[in-house]
Amino acid sequence: MPNIKKGMMGAAGSSGFIAPPGTPGELWGWGSQGDGQLGVGNVLTISSPTQVGSSATWVSVGYGNVITGAIKSDGTLWTWGAAHHGATGHGNIDTHVSSPVQVGSLTDWHTIQGGSQHMCALKTDGTLWAWGRNDGGHLPFNDNIKRSSPVQVGSLTDWAQLSSASSYKVHAAIKTDGTLWVWGVGSLDILVFITTDGGTIWHGMVASADSS
Repeated sequence: MPNIKKGMMGAAGSSGFIAPPGTPGELWGWGSQGDGQLGVGNVLTISSPTQVGSSATWVSVGYGNVITGAIKSDGTLWTWGAAHHGATGHGNIDTHVSSPVQVGSLTDWHTIQGGSQHMCALKTDGTLWAWGRNDGGHLPFNDNIKRSSPVQVGSLTDWAQLSSASSYKVHAAIKTDGTLWVWGVGSLDILVFITTDGGTIWHGMVASADSS
């Protein structure tokens, strides 16, 4: 059983995770699921924390409503859950996976955040990437085209932090110059950015016009 005091907890719908706080560690999940988003090899309801695989090298985890992604200390990206709209990033839209599967072969992933059947991520070079559902502006590409594998957003290399709101429909990112950028759909959502030393650097309500 993991020591919760040494982990970072999060909720994904009616599921939960314990993840390492920025240093390599194990990943544990529990709760209800229908698409394998807990990553424990099945779609059953799990009533107590269960380890995701056997790896002890996870450093970052992001979760959406039916999708989960995580990054290992070697910089590889792994996802699992429902592949609706290409949300797993594996190049398909109908193959669900109930345990972690690597996305591509790159080793420079840094931060991952889940959404409503889509995901956004940062690389170590400061680039922003997104994939999955996009029928309402879920992805910051200024179109409604879904992507089934990671696609870079623009060409900028100054993205520093990434966060998602409780509805999984709104995302925000901070650049190295301190400016805040927001995209997605929904009504009012709360976004919180936490620094590596535990301090909150931005906390507030984000409003968007589309409530779908």
